[in-house]
Amino acid sequence: MVKRLLRFEPVDERVSLKDRIYIQLKAAINAVDLYDPALDLRLDERELAKALDCSRTPLREALTRLENDGIIAIIPRKGVFLLRKSRDEIVDMIHAWAGIESMAARLAAERASDEDLDRLAMCASLDGDEPSQSEVAGFDENDVEFHFSIIRMSGCEPLLSMAENLYAHIRGARKQIKVTQNHVTASVEDHLEIVDALVSRDADQAEALVRDHVMRLARHVNDRVELPA
Repeated sequence: MVKRLLRFEPVDERVSLKDRIYIQLKAAINAVDLYDPALDLRLDERELAKALDCSRTPLREALTRLENDGIIAIIPRKGVFLLRKSRDEIVDMIHAWAGIESMAARLAAERASDEDLDRLAMCASLDGDEPSQSEVAGFDENDVEFHFSIIRMSGCEPLLSMAENLYAHIRGARKQIKVTQNHVTASVEDHLEIVDALVSRDADQAEALVRDHVMRLARHVNDRVELPA
């Protein structure tokens, strides 16, 4: 059950046991499509402990941290459950993301290295004038990397941590959006404008462009995406 549901990746051995379990659990949950109707939201503590090769005490400490992050719910006498959010809650999370990433863009305009910005430009660009079928198919993954790159380039760890906590739910909404050539073209145009502002070290413009770009996603999810109650 749990082994099939969650896939745990290795963590640096220098990390403490309790932090390792927390990091592995959080990453595994963030990789799951929480809004798949067939997903069993209940987690079995015994199977988690076996899969992570740990005792129940550090596992429960990690689960408490994940509950504080808003990723799971621990319900007395019922168990541990992955959390789903309503569409309104997810739209509010995207609003929060807009604040996080726009602030990150402002910091990145000041702090990012030229090499980082060159890599971001490559991530934003298409191979040709129009997106190919492979670029459309891989757009979601590439788009996520673009936005997380901006947050990482801010050099602000709290912003990155908050974004990671929000993304498990925003990811579920994004999966409901059908990606088309027009969608990719419009997003790439936005991304290139953002890159230009960052390369120019124009913090005001970078902040405004990122905020507007993310807010369009919020409006799209609010108007067009259907999510479970």
